[in-house]
Amino acid sequence: VKAAAKYLTADNDHDGVGHPITLNDDGSLNLATFGTFVPGQIDFGDDSGDGSWILRINGSETEEDNLPILENGDRVEWIYHPNDAGIETDGDVPAPDVADAAIAALWNDECAAALSGACSWLKENGTGTLRLLALGAAGVSVDYRDIDGLLRTVSASGSYPDAASVAADILAVTFCGIHAENASGADLLAVLSNYPDISRGGVYSASLALLAADSNGYSLPSDGINTRATLRTAILSAQNSDGGFSLNAGEESSAFLTACAITALSRYSSYDEVRDSIQEGLSYLSSVQRSDGGFDSDIRYSSARTTGAVVAALCAVGVSPDSADFAKRSGNPLTALLSCRKDDGGFSARESAALSDEISTQQAVMALVSVKGSRSGYVLL
Repeated sequence: VKAAAKYLTADNDHDGVGHPITLNDDGSLNLATFGTFVPGQIDFGDDSGDGSWILRINGSETEEDNLPILENGDRVEWIYHPNDAGIETDGDVPAPDVADAAIAALWNDECAAALSGACSWLKENGTGTLRLLALGAAGVSVDYRDIDGLLRTVSASGSYPDAASVAADILAVTFCGIHAENASGADLLAVLSNYPDISRGGVYSASLALLAADSNGYSLPSDGINTRATLRTAILSAQNSDGGFSLNAGEESSAFLTACAITALSRYSSYDEVRDSIQEGLSYLSSVQRSDGGFDSDIRYSSARTTGAVVAALCAVGVSPDSADFAKRSGNPLTALLSCRKDDGGFSARESAALSDEISTQQAVMALVSVKGSRSGYVLL
């Protein structure tokens, strides 16, 4: 937002003349007088192409003929989407998410407080790339310096160690309001599409890559190494006979990886093999669930990271965390996750752990966002 400030103007005096908007250090808007927002001239140079611009105010897309009156602290995003003309895409478009009423009914004041506290903890303590995904999915603005740091990291990346790292950057920039085809000059979609060995990261890399592609309905070239179809195939190939997914085919099934795979496949249930795979995965998750409703990272306790991933997966496929298959003797996945919330707002790896940690808190945010929206939290609204 700060980087684009010099391109934004407000018709404060209703005289048809744009006057500059300045920004506070935290990236919020500061207007000398209130007025109707009008987009000023925006020029990103010759590389901007013939794409389109979307205006979002406080996280909501706003039409040109329905421009609101701005107030100090409002968040304005003017997002560029490049034109895909001339690029032959794979034509494989995921089905839209549909909110589920049973999941929506689970949202309450405790969930709202937990989400707010977790986001505050992440803003203050988080350092990882995926914290920007979590905060963006929750509709929480991040400091412009964090976005600048992300873009500098992206532009400086000569190569990625695995496809999961590319996908993480795509998700992060997307949920910061930046198109992944032009992230500070870097075309992350081209990097993902042509990544030579996506199997190096196993089912996790393939799942995160498919989530990244679907996060903003991105087009993947049909002649790329990785298309939506090849990513689905890579995920499906890692499913074991017990219904669970493992990092690589034939290894021990993992509840966490099964949840990741289900979330990634959730928008493709129109395919028979995907629908069957999801059902087998859900059966596996129910069979390995603990009596407190949570899921193991090992045999001793329920893991907030794994349990949060399962909550997100259930919401993505329209299964309520308190449904019959997942309501166990002492709780369900959502109650088990909330039991890991700490007084500082963060989430710990397990209920008995004293300290909050970033991975658990980030996963908890994605789970709570999914419950709140009763849909996948990994898709940009």
